[in-house]
Amino acid sequence: MKRRDFFKTVGFATMAAGVTSGLSGIACSKQKFTKGSGMKLSYEIKQLNLRHTWTIARNSSNFKQNVFVKLEKDGIVGIGEAAPNVRYNETPESTIEVIKKAIPLFADADPFEFVQLGYDIQNLCEGQTAGKCALDIALMDWVGKALNAPLYRLWGLDPEKSPLTSFSIG
Repeated sequence: MKRRDFFKTVGFATMAAGVTSGLSGIACSKQKFTKGSGMKLSYEIKQLNLRHTWTIARNSSNFKQNVFVKLEKDGIVGIGEAAPNVRYNETPESTIEVIKKAIPLFADADPFEFVQLGYDIQNLCEGQTAGKCALDIALMDWVGKALNAPLYRLWGLDPEKSPLTSFSIG
């Protein structure tokens, strides 16, 4: 097994275990959701105009083009966002191609089978992680909204114990 495949498997298994442990104490009923009607997937490129010019060693820019994904089913909308990065050979157009490839995955999908859907999303193509990330975020956003619970709770996590993160300031 490749190292990357190992981490994917461990990550999805850990997430699934966290979800089942986090469900205790959350009142939910899957029966109110329709099975088999699939999810509607839509996408849109939005230009985000930056307040200040973003400058790093490689370049400067005054805007970013991100791709927003919506998954709709049973009146619930999950939203995901992709920030394509040219460093990884990603563009808004290549991101949309990945999203288009995913449309059949969601056509008859049960969103509560998100672990398998996650595997299926990862196997769409090599690379293009921004698009796959947007799909995964939209799916998990839908699940959290459908169960009326934040994801950290579904996964059995404590926000106070979450790791510190960072971001670039250009």
